[in-house]
Amino acid sequence: MDYIYAWVVILGAAAVGAFGLWKICAKSRFGLLKWLASAVALAFFLTPVAVPNYPDQIAPAFVVAIFEILFQTNGEPQGSLRILGLSLTAVSLVTIIVYYLSQRGQKSRSTSSNQEPSA
Repeated sequence: MDYIYAWVVILGAAAVGAFGLWKICAKSRFGLLKWLASAVALAFFLTPVAVPNYPDQIAPAFVVAIFEILFQTNGEPQGSLRILGLSLTAVSLVTIIVYYLSQRGQKSRSTSSNQEPSA
């Protein structure tokens, strides 16, 4: 049960952090920046990976990587870092694509609503 509470705390902290980044980046000229910063922050904190020597347990990939680097004499953080990197890359690409598609849709709607009907 403590395991579930830990993930609830991680989810809450990630949501608060992503919202904070959203608010900080809200005044940016680049709308993509706030979307990208928030999505990457969520992915960074919430990407799960199996805990070494505990195959039934998962933990955030960045936590496993830090633990493997700092506290294991023969730690192998490559697996968790690879999963984290792939996750961040995928989330970045999806966020960029969705952002540009939504911007394109908004522009086409605004240009079609600005056109005067022909008589």
